[in-house]
Amino acid sequence: MLGGTAISIAEFDAIKGIPKSILGRKIKNFVDLKEHINSGLPGDLFHIGKNQLVLEYVNHGLRYTKTSGECLSQEIHFISKHNNQKELRLDCAHMIRHIIICYDISLSKFAGLLNCFGCLLFGRPLRDDEFPSTSTIRLHIPRLTTIDRYFAALVDKETFGYTTKHGFAVLWYLITDDTVHLSKRKHHGVIRTGRYGEDDDDDSNDTDIMERQPRFITLTSSSAVGTDAEANANLNMKVMLEEIHRDVLPFLGGGTVDGAGSARKEIIDTMVKLISYCEENEIDYIRYGVVPRPIIIQDFFHIDNVAINGASVIFSGDSERGNSRQFHPLQLCQSIHDVHSVDPVASQNIINKLLAGTGKTYKLKTNRERPQRWRVNGLFALRIIEMMGITLVNGNNLLTSWAIEMHLIGGKVAGVDCQWMKQTASEIAVMSQSAAIKISLAFEAELVSNYFDITNADHARKGEFQSRSGFVTMGLPFLLLNFVVPFWRGAKDKPKEYFPRTGALIDELEDEELKKLKMEQLEAAIECGLEKVSKNTEQFFKAPLIFLLLPHPVEGPRILRMMVRIFKWDSDLDSDSPFDVDDDYIENEHDHVDIEREEGWGDWKHSNGTWPKEEKVWYDILSSDKETIADLVHYWQQLGLQRNCVRAELMKLSKIVVPTRDPYSKHPLKDFKEEFPIIYEALSAPFCFSASNSRIVEMLHSFARQCVREQTPIEFLAAKMRYLIDNEYQNRKDRRDVFKERADPTKRRQKAKHLDRKETQQMEGEQLMNSSMKYSQSILEELPDELKEECKIRNIANRGVRNAEKEYEEATNQAWEEKRTKKLQRTSLLTLDAITAEANKLKTNHDIQWQDREARKMNEVTKTVATKTHFNKVKAGDQFYDEVINVLPHIGKSLDELKKMNKTAMMKKGGV
Repeated sequence: MLGGTAISIAEFDAIKGIPKSILGRKIKNFVDLKEHINSGLPGDLFHIGKNQLVLEYVNHGLRYTKTSGECLSQEIHFISKHNNQKELRLDCAHMIRHIIICYDISLSKFAGLLNCFGCLLFGRPLRDDEFPSTSTIRLHIPRLTTIDRYFAALVDKETFGYTTKHGFAVLWYLITDDTVHLSKRKHHGVIRTGRYGEDDDDDSNDTDIMERQPRFITLTSSSAVGTDAEANANLNMKVMLEEIHRDVLPFLGGGTVDGAGSARKEIIDTMVKLISYCEENEIDYIRYGVVPRPIIIQDFFHIDNVAINGASVIFSGDSERGNSRQFHPLQLCQSIHDVHSVDPVASQNIINKLLAGTGKTYKLKTNRERPQRWRVNGLFALRIIEMMGITLVNGNNLLTSWAIEMHLIGGKVAGVDCQWMKQTASEIAVMSQSAAIKISLAFEAELVSNYFDITNADHARKGEFQSRSGFVTMGLPFLLLNFVVPFWRGAKDKPKEYFPRTGALIDELEDEELKKLKMEQLEAAIECGLEKVSKNTEQFFKAPLIFLLLPHPVEGPRILRMMVRIFKWDSDLDSDSPFDVDDDYIENEHDHVDIEREEGWGDWKHSNGTWPKEEKVWYDILSSDKETIADLVHYWQQLGLQRNCVRAELMKLSKIVVPTRDPYSKHPLKDFKEEFPIIYEALSAPFCFSASNSRIVEMLHSFARQCVREQTPIEFLAAKMRYLIDNEYQNRKDRRDVFKERADPTKRRQKAKHLDRKETQQMEGEQLMNSSMKYSQSILEELPDELKEECKIRNIANRGVRNAEKEYEEATNQAWEEKRTKKLQRTSLLTLDAITAEANKLKTNHDIQWQDREARKMNEVTKTVATKTHFNKVKAGDQFYDEVINVLPHIGKSLDELKKMNKTAMMKKGGV
């Protein structure tokens, strides 16, 4: 520890044998040496402590001089020039925030933990000036949040707005959802999209603005005052005004939501309130001459789940809530989980013994059954089928044999048998021999492996130009047209080809009637899945999402020609405004540029009399009613597709009859961009920062459930969620990538080695050091004056850390008063006379039953001991006669005729 070298026992004994007189002089020499060292050093630099060992001092000196960058401890405070008081450095505050949030450490415990590490690393507790107080840490987290908001605003102003090469509006989006946490109070999660400020290279230009790294930024996970869409919209507006710069607010594009109608209404209400705010504050919000409408993107992940849930219910039937005795494949999953989870070690040992000598292994991993048929059910069903497919020496499959053994021991190795486990194990054994159950499990597994896993992987991937998953909105049409729709339509025509395992098991059935029934159920289930997908993807075939189909090599030109037909003939426009740019609509100089282009549009009239049915289908969809046509015209203008700079490429695209690009290319957007760069820019600007699914807000709820406590301030919870999702996500991803780059691509899963973990742990420290560099003290001087005031510690302390709770309470009280006023207009308050009269009529159950207490006492005796079952348990002899004497008087029986009987005779006597 002190940097010395080991010596032999003989040398140590020689040192111990030094006389005290000589040892005293040597100690005096060391004292003189310390004074000499200190006298030769300038000022107070590098002085040796009075009680410090010389060897320790020398060792520390060698570490400081020989190892570049290594120092003993750093000063975490600085002297403020405003009040000459010590203040915690911003970069140190950032490091403390990282430790507290990422490792879920309580604020009150951090200082004690830091002192423990001081003892570990320095061999002593920290001094008062070497660590901050709990109060200081608590006040600096809001300060850092304010600074982060300032950095985000700088990036937002560079990103959102008319910032592309040709001046198309780049938009940001919301992702919202509701859940319930500890207090059973609804929490509303709100996340917005943004962009990381650091570019990958310095050579990027304006055309790359949509290809820079997108991000998710947490706004809140608090509670709305109310439970409807308008209440959520009010909360959305509140946090948007607090977190987003005024110049960026008008460029809200819309939101990504699940399929609930209230969720769609929430985004619409938020946009309406935002436009009202912009009008009141004279903020320009008009886009290319029209009032913007929200672009609502339905979460495809939920659509997939609805489809497989509907198909599963049709094929296997719905499970009954609360009925654990039902004969159902999902009940088999839940029963296996219930039995195995009581004692997983004993359960696995039974499996190992059953497989002994077969050369096979099986690891039983169970999950709780999900009523909504998420991916978990299908994967569990696949593992059960694998277990049922292992045949043992006795001819039984592994699942049946395991259930029989679990029934035998009552589910537990020690203690009495558990009756419910014996019954459940018996039911598992029965269901494991059912062909119908096995077929249902196979269908459940194939819904996941053949469909859901493929779409799930597509949602989880990065876009062609993005480096973060969750932003593949522009690729959704390719998933929809190239896989989702063909899968369900193909399965409808050839069910056994798309569900081969299910079909094979049905073919193996010997009962022709059951075989016919299962095929009917399979066809009906596929029909249901297709119906669910068709219904829930209707919005993708209407404006504004229909424009995402323009890059499709086959359908894009057809759709564009039908749009032109509608604009020219069916839109009832006074002029050709979707194509002619009025001077008032011009946003920048690019609309004035005379761009060389091919004259005319593709053949949208079909004047030769032939109208391809492929285009007729799109025409019928796009012109189904006047509202659909009006939306198409509006969003065409809102997206800026009427501008001169893009018209030449639109005309060129509309003339394509034979596809010029590969419909099944692995990089279709890149191919489209190379041929139609301005159309790509026009579409990418409004859609590239839209979330393609809402799983990120589900993750926010998961984080909140783990982190939220009743005493946790809303403001601190929001800061914690923001740091984890916004900042720490990228750091963790970079650390995971280090291991993934070394992994063998031929192996599915590999465990990281200890040295790999050590490297990523060191990497976390390097990331923390790098991220702390932007939190220099000079950054406070760059902030606007109002933010400087907000960042002052005294102002944060005066405001308090529970300001959000106070605002929520005030808003709740105001809402209560408004509701009370409205109620009083329709109804009247209860009167005290009516309440008193009703109270005088009523009695408590105890008072009512008091007079019958003796009869009730006798009834209780009768239920418990006046039965043959009770007397069977009583031993013969005096104990039995005493019990008879005690009980029979309570039920009116005479003792005379029973006095000379033994126990056997008494128990056989009728009427007793």
